[in-house]
Amino acid sequence: MSERTAAVLGLDLGTGGARAVVASLDGEVLARGGRSLPPDAVYREGERHEQDARAWWHAAREAVREAVASLPASSPPITALSVDGTSGTSGGVDGEGRPTT
Repeated sequence: MSERTAAVLGLDLGTGGARAVVASLDGEVLARGGRSLPPDAVYREGERHEQDARAWWHAAREAVREAVASLPASSPPITALSVDGTSGTSGGVDGEGRPTT
């Protein structure tokens, strides 16, 4: 029997984009969403790799929206969020919450 009293939203932000999945507590996948990063959001020079944090935010937001919008009406409420990113990636923001460069 499926545990359908609550759901978890997982968000994975990788080098190519964002993926979102909503699952029941026993692991049944209820919905998925995803967005790729646009080519101009990625900069590579030798070993140096940079990405535009605004593109991360857009991809993450749209992936989550897609997953939530495709949930069946009978889905349990999302009660937890798990976020995963590429290795030790971090990004700074200014006082207004905008990414710094």
